[in-house]
Amino acid sequence: MQFDLTVTISVILALVAIIVPVIGQGISACHDTKVKQLEFENKQFIDFDLHKREILEQAISDLSKCLVNGTVSAFEKVGVSLGKALPYLSGDIHNYALTILGYAYDEKTVDKDIITEVIEGLSKSLQTITKPDKPEQRKWYKRLFQKRKNH
Repeated sequence: MQFDLTVTISVILALVAIIVPVIGQGISACHDTKVKQLEFENKQFIDFDLHKREILEQAISDLSKCLVNGTVSAFEKVGVSLGKALPYLSGDIHNYALTILGYAYDEKTVDKDIITEVIEGLSKSLQTITKPDKPEQRKWYKRLFQKRKNH
């Protein structure tokens, strides 16, 4: 039995017409999943930055009020806001903040230079929030900008 060339080509084209859209949908779904994952990571990163920024701004505001007023009620607010900001502080600023917290709860007077140092440190921390300091943040930024270039 001999196959006709036109029938063979027609069968091959029909199979290709069925298979190619399925493969295309699979590739598209995989790409969409990766894009959604990047968008989710972006939202988490932005939400964390906003949360951190609010905490640091509140701590700066309360410390500034404490520097001006120096009352016990100002110290109470400083204690709460500095307590929230402590996880985001490092080095000398962290130690100075702990010193202020110790004074705040003992109701002693705090050296204004220490308060000024902490305010400056918090301000520097606030300025570096959106800069990618950690390797995983740099990778994330690189992937995000590659995604934006491609679209």
